[in-house]
Amino acid sequence: VSLSYRLLRYINSPGFGLGVKVESIRRAVAMMGSRALRRWLRVTIMSDLDQSGRGYALVSLSAQRAMYLQALGRCATTECRDDPDGLFLLGFFSLLGALLDQSMEELIDHLPLDSWLKTALIDPSAPEAAWLRLVEAQERGDWERVAEYLDRLGLDPVHSAEQYYQARIWADSVLGSSRGSI
Repeated sequence: VSLSYRLLRYINSPGFGLGVKVESIRRAVAMMGSRALRRWLRVTIMSDLDQSGRGYALVSLSAQRAMYLQALGRCATTECRDDPDGLFLLGFFSLLGALLDQSMEELIDHLPLDSWLKTALIDPSAPEAAWLRLVEAQERGDWERVAEYLDRLGLDPVHSAEQYYQARIWADSVLGSSRGSI
């Protein structure tokens, strides 16, 4: 019941941008599509793991990272261009250890993830981790490092900035709909 309520609340929110009221779960699912629904479900379920202010901040940042990396992955000149959903998971799980107060290594052992994702999440020096280093540099405002990683990944700085902003809006919208659940 709670997920149904939150889904209808999300799809009817001003941030979703529909001009019509969606009154059924079936219609909401059809309008969102399976990929968007999976993203929304991941964020909503993760937000239930820790409902404190700290938990909310970590889930919000994870959601923003996920959407940002997925959007960047679609236009990268690296091999990750073919796996934007994998980049979504990379950003999404990047703070899971902090959220659950466990080491990333312990958590990764129990997740059925591609090997490149596991490597990126547990080895900061691995080439696969460049995506996480980019988003961390962005969050710190380390523009020299941001430029270095954008160049390494073959990404346009203007597009990156736009996607970072859009990811923030998306994360706020999704989490806004999941707060105040039944």
